[in-house]
Amino acid sequence: MYSVEVKNVTKAFSKFIAISDVSFSAHEGESTIVLGSNGAGKSTLLKMIAGLYRPTNGMIKLFGNVLDTKTRDELSRKFSFLGENYALYDNLSVRANISFFAKLYDVDNAERRMKDILAEFDALEYLDRKVGELSRGTKQKVAICRALINDPEMLLLDEPTAFLDQNASETLHKMLEKLSSKKVTILYATQRLEELYKIKSSVILIESGRITASGTLGSIMRKLGSIEVEVALINKLGRESMRRLFGKYGLSYGSGSLLRAKVKGINEIPRLIREISQEGGLIINVNYINGNVGELMKRGS
Repeated sequence: MYSVEVKNVTKAFSKFIAISDVSFSAHEGESTIVLGSNGAGKSTLLKMIAGLYRPTNGMIKLFGNVLDTKTRDELSRKFSFLGENYALYDNLSVRANISFFAKLYDVDNAERRMKDILAEFDALEYLDRKVGELSRGTKQKVAICRALINDPEMLLLDEPTAFLDQNASETLHKMLEKLSSKKVTILYATQRLEELYKIKSSVILIESGRITASGTLGSIMRKLGSIEVEVALINKLGRESMRRLFGKYGLSYGSGSLLRAKVKGINEIPRLIREISQEGGLIINVNYINGNVGELMKRGS
């Protein structure tokens, strides 16, 4: 059975078309990465599937039922949406936040479940702290706990590793792998290219509100030619380092310590990371900016 079916969906905000004629589906227990740059339409797509936005055109079905104003409340009990704003109350404690959401979904053993999840993220000590006092990374851990508390059949995750350190990111990936083995459907929106290698999934590539390619990671890598990436650094490279790397990757600085580079394909990214590191660059992550869409569409997606 399909957990989600998106059929010819378009979303317009006044004259701006955020999503244009998008169609895809995901079976029960299937994991799908929605890859795209910032502003490509990933968040809008997930918010429509979560019922937070209504499509301008097209249809969305969840668990075999059309998603509309009549069915949204009942269907929403089967999935969890983790968005960019945490969906938490800053003036309440972590315990009170999660308990509130647990009651909405009639969760049994909520106290035990929240403690088990927070313990995996090494965040149990914050249980009685107000959310507004926490760092962004700890808030993200609490938001993940909130999303998992009702044992959902489907997870809609929008940049879930944002603000998480490496250990917490790895913990999340292991959690998702276990959930997938239990037939939980996962839609995972990200612009971080390293996520592609950490989650066993199919991939949807979205650019300017359109799906430009879809399939396995291997098929996407074969189809996708040159791409632009953004490398987030803690520090800045020196002039000589920039000069040495410019010829290979057309390296240039964006805002702050963000580097922009062009690579011939996804397979070249590990070499780019290695060479930036050898020049003293301390890398936080590598984000997808855009790809050779024209070539993709000529070859077929």
